Amino acid sequence: ATSMTGEATSLSESGTWGLGTTGWVAPELLTDPADPVYYSAQTDVYALGMVMWEMAANCTQPFKALGDIDSRIKAILNGHRETLPDNTPTKYRDLVERCWHQDPSQRPTVKEVIQVYDASADACVDNNDGDADDRSIQQAADIDAYHASFLPEMDDVVRAHYCQAAIRGSGEAQLFLGWIFGAGYWIDRNDNESFWWYLQAAKQGIVVAQLQVAKMYQQGLGVSESDVQAATWYRRAAEGGNAEAQFQLGTMYADGRVVKDDNIQAVRWFRMAAAQENSKAQATLGLWYSLGRGVSHDDDEAAYWFVKAAQNGNEEALSNLQRMYLDERRVKQSRTNAANWHTMAAKQGYDFAQLRFPTMSYDGRDVGQGNGEAVKWRMRAAQLVAQSIFATTHEEVHRAEQNYADAAKWYTKAAEQGDKESQFNLARMYYEGQGVKQSEAEAVKWFKKAAEQGDKKSQFCLGSMYHYGQGVKQGDTEAAKWFTKAAEQGHQISQFNLARLYKEGRGVEKSDTEAVKWFMKAAEQGDKESQFNLARMYYEGQGVEQSPTEAAKWYKKAAEQGHQISQVSLGWMYKVGWGVKYSGTEAAMWFKKAAEQGDGQATLYLAELYKARGGVEPSDVDVVKWYLEAAKIYKDGRGVEQSDIDAVKWYRMAAEQGNAEAKYRLGKMCQEGRGVEQSDAEATEWFTRAEAQGHAKAAQKLKRKRSRTE
Repeated sequence: ATSMTGEATSLSESGTWGLGTTGWVAPELLTDPADPVYYSAQTDVYALGMVMWEMAANCTQPFKALGDIDSRIKAILNGHRETLPDNTPTKYRDLVERCWHQDPSQRPTVKEVIQVYDASADACVDNNDGDADDRSIQQAADIDAYHASFLPEMDDVVRAHYCQAAIRGSGEAQLFLGWIFGAGYWIDRNDNESFWWYLQAAKQGIVVAQLQVAKMYQQGLGVSESDVQAATWYRRAAEGGNAEAQFQLGTMYADGRVVKDDNIQAVRWFRMAAAQENSKAQATLGLWYSLGRGVSHDDDEAAYWFVKAAQNGNEEALSNLQRMYLDERRVKQSRTNAANWHTMAAKQGYDFAQLRFPTMSYDGRDVGQGNGEAVKWRMRAAQLVAQSIFATTHEEVHRAEQNYADAAKWYTKAAEQGDKESQFNLARMYYEGQGVKQSEAEAVKWFKKAAEQGDKKSQFCLGSMYHYGQGVKQGDTEAAKWFTKAAEQGHQISQFNLARLYKEGRGVEKSDTEAVKWFMKAAEQGDKESQFNLARMYYEGQGVEQSPTEAAKWYKKAAEQGHQISQVSLGWMYKVGWGVKYSGTEAAMWFKKAAEQGDGQATLYLAELYKARGGVEPSDVDVVKWYLEAAKIYKDGRGVEQSDIDAVKWYRMAAEQGNAEAKYRLGKMCQEGRGVEQSDAEATEWFTRAEAQGHAKAAQKLKRKRSRTE
């Protein structure tokens, strides 16, 4: 329990006002930043309560069902809290609810939390109500054992969640663990553990994991070296469409390793990888066409593939291409073309060409005279050396820190000579503390230099730092200034941010008309939040003439991208026939999409629609599913006023459809007198009906009741 406090604090402090991991942030920290409340033991205890809820709820992300950040903040400030599972022990439940108290003075101390947690945690496994799922109990025991082995070193709850999810069989989480063990992040590097986790993910068909398993077999990392196994896993990943695996498998055919030396098969796999823009495969095809290996000799085809590879940044292809142009026997001689390819190499980011390019400039041949051009390319070279170092970072993650430091050095050289892209990258490194000492002030300095040269990414970042007061004094006027500059260049997020500032009158004069203008620009670029806000303004007639048709149009665009509130709004418009033609089918479809994302209101709308049979013909299974969900929402008060009476209503409707779980739940409500008059007889009747359908928990209830009466 003690280690949980560090996890909770880390999460709660990782957010700023309106940003970050909002679910763990105490309500008093979400108030107006002009009158800030600072982190304290009480805010840590609130976050600790959220961590304990996650453990009880199998690591579900808090407030996920509430949609965007603004909705979450509003709900938290209004006292909304997540619901603990029904089988949560009483002491544990009481402790969590005290941690969540809206009044910080009513929360327990950290010491008290630890004492009560240690005393009640076992009860989460050995449930006193007898309703716990045996499989979950076993999982909890396994997780505890796993934590004991290496998690004490990992005091971030997010990492712990990945570990728990991996143990439960999440392929993505297993892939993540393979990566952190292989990279040595947060824990000592362990190739054996890395291989094991990659293998688990690979067995689930995750192609990236299959590629990693193949590489580790080939290199003997964490497992005995085996080209046979490497070929097997490269093939699986290649057949799954991974271009790198296709290239590696082609190479194994070409080399005759394990698989029979077969140039035709090699070319087949190289072509598949090349079609996915794998530059190594493209360069290899170019070389094989130039040599006539596995294909007919064809210099034009060779040049074609070298060009493709060069355009994708392959240095070797550029060198081969230059040699072909300088060789009279291969391609019509053209020193100018050779110089053009050198120029392309420089522009695409390869310092080997840039460092040679100035030599050609000095003697004035082919590319024009002038030391100025040479200086320009030397400056650009420094930036691109840094970029090539970052490319290495992705290939050799365990050497990342040294690579970041090297990259920072080269970015600094180019930034000091005025290269705006390097200034932007250097600013990001200062902001994140990669390769340099973290400094928001230095980040602001370099963002500003690049922003003043018109770099829209830097203008956006600078605007954000003024907006949140990071590295500079908070100032929405300056934020609006820089957001405007970036927005005018088409920067989507800046357009959205600027629209919000106009809508709220922060840093600019409040103007719904201007807000609509900028929401529209971002919406037309596909930003779903802007599409939603634009729809709402058309719906309400703010800054634009009210138009339900336009509102429905923009709600639909956002809804099609998965925007939850837009899905609910669009469903409602179809349900009442406002802005669109009435359609119960369309309404049900959009309510269902939102409900499947956890939207409580959508669930209730959908259940009511099914109940009324409002132009829809759902399956019986679908009807029961959403009746049950509606019951749970009312029972827990999730997004609506808590109502046991309404919960009973929906449980009864699901039970009347023959659902065993609903019958069991209805029996519990009768037993506890929640939403209905307490009645052991009626409870027994519902438990008996559920037992007849094989419901294990209902059978357990009846068995316990019989043993008491004997």
